[in-house]
Amino acid sequence: MAVERFEPTVHSVVLPCGPEHFRDFIGGLLGQPQTINRAIYGSFEVSRRDVENLFHLIEQRLSSQNEAELIQFTARIINNDNSSVLLNSLADFQSYNEVKPLISVAAVFSWTYLVKFQGKLYPEKQVIELNFRTQEPNRIRVEEGLLWETALPVGSSIRMRISHTNRTWGTDIEALLTGQLETLLKHETGLRAFVADHPGWIGLITGICVFVSALGMSFRVTDAFIERYLVEAKKFATVDAVTFEAVAKKVDFLTSIVASGMWTRYAFYVTGFFVLAVITSAIVGGIVGSSAGTRRPSFVLLTQRAEEVEESALASYRNSWSVFLVSIAGAVLVGVAGNAAFYFLIRYWTS
Repeated sequence: MAVERFEPTVHSVVLPCGPEHFRDFIGGLLGQPQTINRAIYGSFEVSRRDVENLFHLIEQRLSSQNEAELIQFTARIINNDNSSVLLNSLADFQSYNEVKPLISVAAVFSWTYLVKFQGKLYPEKQVIELNFRTQEPNRIRVEEGLLWETALPVGSSIRMRISHTNRTWGTDIEALLTGQLETLLKHETGLRAFVADHPGWIGLITGICVFVSALGMSFRVTDAFIERYLVEAKKFATVDAVTFEAVAKKVDFLTSIVASGMWTRYAFYVTGFFVLAVITSAIVGGIVGSSAGTRRPSFVLLTQRAEEVEESALASYRNSWSVFLVSIAGAVLVGVAGNAAFYFLIRYWTS
């Protein structure tokens, strides 16, 4: 009986380089490349179609200029519950449909290419990463380093990181993507843009105006208070004859003022009004500055729920301008009402 013999199957990996260049090829794959980092700040909207356009833009540019092969494309979608989904191909990304009612708040996309540049004997690894973030990092806590924490300002941003072995190629890709990414930004114009860009100054100036108006009122009331007693004092100055009765009346007038504690009470009232004015000015300035600093929200529209809440979020943003105008009117009203109340109360308490 013949005995069958099973030969093991031999698999092989063909590298795009000769043995003499093997070390350089591996070094190009695993070595530390140069990096280009860029951050674009502002409100933006990015949808599935926008990501597909970016994908095809990069693919077209690389295939038209160099011998390039896409090794891996990944898309990580980060949701508002701090969960994330990793997709390992464009097809997976296009067919992805989140079944839970989650809002996508950030996304990280990565392209890994093997590119053979002119004058090179073997291809080298190039990596392009894009990071879309709609809120501050302390509200998104998924995997350390995922959002590339830096000392740069926080808020809505689009960040780019290009790891390359050819400076000219990296600069070209940076310029290409920067131009495309800036088309995703949503800009405000006119007065609203000015207000949104200077919320701190607007709040500070509003608070100072409220405080200065209160300070002016306190000076005005003080002048009126002093003037009233000067009028009383001048009555005694018109008496030409220095008699015992005239002197007694002057002493009695001064004694009654001191004994009544009028000036002490007045100083107490003014000090209390001054402290209250400082606190009120700080609160009013903070409210106005907060409403002035409301910026157009950003959106990563990669889940159905994110698309649903977009309209309500934009409506709330449009209403924020009305809130800002009301806060300015309220600051004026608070200043006028506070000053009027102080004036009439001082007249009542010191009468």
